[in-house]
Amino acid sequence: MADTYSRLLEHIARNHLASLDMKQAELQAPAARDSAAVPEPEDTVRSELGRALPNAVAFRSGLVHAFRRRTVAPGALVLDSADPEQDQIAGALIGVLVRARLATAETEELGGERYLYRVNVDWNKLADTAAEAGIDLQAALRRDSE
Repeated sequence: MADTYSRLLEHIARNHLASLDMKQAELQAPAARDSAAVPEPEDTVRSELGRALPNAVAFRSGLVHAFRRRTVAPGALVLDSADPEQDQIAGALIGVLVRARLATAETEELGGERYLYRVNVDWNKLADTAAEAGIDLQAALRRDSE
């Protein structure tokens, strides 16, 4: 069985990101609503899962780091693109949570193609989303933050 974070990631991809993609495609389709311009829901879900699931490890790591950060002091999780692991975490969190409106992110350009990402997770929305999927995210984060 998939771990808690992979299940959450899959739920967000299926039920939030794919829905957003479908709505955007419908809005961008020609007025005639050419059926070829709007992807099939199954294709959209498959595409989102294909983008999200390869980042499951970075997604999990990012959530655990953000949770630890939250327990120390309020504020954003700061990630530096110069560190490959942090850059991958930033990509996973921004690509999933920010796109699904479960977090916000600010980017600061440091020069030389180096960036700082500040990711603020909306813990209430994320907990609600996890509950939709039958996931006790707080319990998993507490367990994995020790």
